[in-house]
Amino acid sequence: MRKYILGIFVVAVLAAQTSLSYAQDPSRYQSLLATSAGRDSLLNLAMWEDGRVTGNGRLFRYLQSANPLIRFRTVEVIGRLQDPQDVPVLLPMLKDQNKSVVLATVFALGQIGSKEATQGLIDLNKKSNPATQTIIADALGKIGGEEAIKTLDMMRGAFQSNVRAAALEALARAADPQTVGMVLAAIHDGDPEVIWRATYALEKFESDRTATLVIPLLEHDDATVRAYAARTLGKHKIQPAVSSLMATVD
Repeated sequence: MRKYILGIFVVAVLAAQTSLSYAQDPSRYQSLLATSAGRDSLLNLAMWEDGRVTGNGRLFRYLQSANPLIRFRTVEVIGRLQDPQDVPVLLPMLKDQNKSVVLATVFALGQIGSKEATQGLIDLNKKSNPATQTIIADALGKIGGEEAIKTLDMMRGAFQSNVRAAALEALARAADPQTVGMVLAAIHDGDPEVIWRATYALEKFESDRTATLVIPLLEHDDATVRAYAARTLGKHKIQPAVSSLMATVD
């Protein structure tokens, strides 16, 4: 039994250290590991995550912890459980005073993919900085739906190129027919990063029209744009794309 508990504790530590990519830091949980209460909290969270359960709701109590590390890890666990019924307990965390907790909540809501989270994310987007907006865009793309697409369409007109690029990828992820025109229009953006991301997104929209617009990008000044144009055309097994690729090889 002791070996089993020890094994679970190791899982807790490893899980804690393997956090969201935008908040990854091996030393993040050292302060918790230094106390018995902190170790117990990490252990409980890891056990519930491993068993894909909430411990009869006890998991949610950790969202009220005074320690932002505990709140962060709890949000992360809830997101990995991917239960739409947990969305109501996550939404208030979008107003958390700790930025990392807010970002983790956005990511978790995207992982769950429930439209119940759409309005909360839209409201947060209105008062967020560009870096946070890119994460919100990703979450909205995973959730999809009319309201999410409207917001993403607005975001693709943002001044910051990283926001425009994130919105385009999210629109493609939403896989809604009405987003095709939005992504195609981005090919004419003035920023190469936006263009190559739009070109990458067009992999999911195979048509003669897509091929016709992407083919000229094989001669774009930016090497990344050219590379993604070739990649997208290679994915589209239609004659205009094949002919264009053969011409560049010759």
